[in-house]
Amino acid sequence: MFIFLPLALADIPPIPPTGKVFVTHTVQIAGLSDHPEHVLLLYAASEEISQHRVFKDDSPVEIDGELRSADFWVMSRPGYDAWAEAARAEVKRQLIACEERGEGCVHSSRFEPRLVPPGDSIRCGVTLSAPSSVPSGEPTSQLHAFLLQTASATECVLSPAEAAPAPASDPEVPASDPVEPSPAAPEPEVSPDRAGCATVSGASLVAIGLSMMLGLRRRCGS
Repeated sequence: MFIFLPLALADIPPIPPTGKVFVTHTVQIAGLSDHPEHVLLLYAASEEISQHRVFKDDSPVEIDGELRSADFWVMSRPGYDAWAEAARAEVKRQLIACEERGEGCVHSSRFEPRLVPPGDSIRCGVTLSAPSSVPSGEPTSQLHAFLLQTASATECVLSPAEAAPAPASDPEVPASDPVEPSPAAPEPEVSPDRAGCATVSGASLVAIGLSMMLGLRRRCGS
């Protein structure tokens, strides 16, 4: 009977600290269309990355995990494309090692790749500050808006900005029930499972060249 206890506990949602509530964070970037030859990224500057987001338009993107306190970087689109292609091959290699030999994961349902950060990225000098919890009574959903002013091979200028207003709804059309949007996840696509770990969609292994967002999380079971 006790063999299954850890699995049961893994499904219990976390509890916020006393006097606080968990908060969700979204990031919105304006000005991306003015710099079509460059890509804006959010990731931690380390020898290996375990979570990473690329912004492809001005749509709000939900941010979680390690990225809540990560830095913004910019890199050339060709440089990003080359890195993404190499990342796709490396993720496939790690996935095969996980599935066939059990290397680097608990099992295939808890696989999570690790990648070397892009080499030619330029730091924007802006760190996202998005704590996981806030004092009770504060808004439980926060939007962080920025404007990408400059993006080049040597410089990135990213400044705070006002969030774009939501589109006006048609008063003649009855409002539908809100639907929680699924987080955009580019190749390799990684989505959280119920235990807080990660699973990889097989179809995502061929999508990295088309998608400009890559979300990776901390390796589970390590």
